[in-house]
Amino acid sequence: MQTKILKLWKAMLKLAEIETDKGVLVIEDELAVGVEAYIQKEDDFVPAEDGEYEAEDKIIVIAEGKVAEIKEKGEGEDPAPEPEPEPAQDPEPVAQEGEEPAQDPEPAENEQEARIAELEARISELEAELADKNAVIAELEAKIAKQDEELQMSAAKPAKDAVKKADNSALKYFK
Repeated sequence: MQTKILKLWKAMLKLAEIETDKGVLVIEDELAVGVEAYIQKEDDFVPAEDGEYEAEDKIIVIAEGKVAEIKEKGEGEDPAPEPEPEPAQDPEPVAQEGEEPAQDPEPAENEQEARIAELEARISELEAELADKNAVIAELEAKIAKQDEELQMSAAKPAKDAVKKADNSALKYFK
C-alpha cells in the first residue's frame, strides 16, 4: 500500500527524477530552463549545486539551484574525437573525491515512504484541528442565532411598557 501512496504522491506533485552522473536530480513537473532542481542526498532533498549534470541523453547545466541550460549530448562538442566505449562490466559510476557513492533506489523509496507517512500523520492532525474549529464555529453561530431571535422578540414589544415596569420595580424600595 505504501508503494501506491508513493506513486500517488509523486503524481500529485508531478516530480520528475533524472539519473545523472552526480546523483538523482529531482525537479517539479518537467525538465525546462528556469525550473528549480534538487539533488537527493541521504534522506533529504537539497538544492542542486552549480555545474553540469550528465544524464543519459542530455547535459543539464545548473546555476543558482535552477536549470540554466539543457544541452543534447554531442551539442557544441567537436565531432573529431571519438568517444571511447565504456566497459560493460562496470555499470556503477565511481565516486569522485568529495562525492557520495550512488545509493540503491530501495533506501530512497524507504525514505520517501517515511516522508509520506509523516505527511499523512500531519494531514490527520490538521483535519482533527479543522473539525474542532468547525464545532466551535457551529456553537457560536447557534448563540448568534439565539441572540438575534431574542432581539427580534424584544423589538416587537413597545419600549414604553418596559420602562414603566422598570420604574415600578425600582420605586418599591423607596416607599
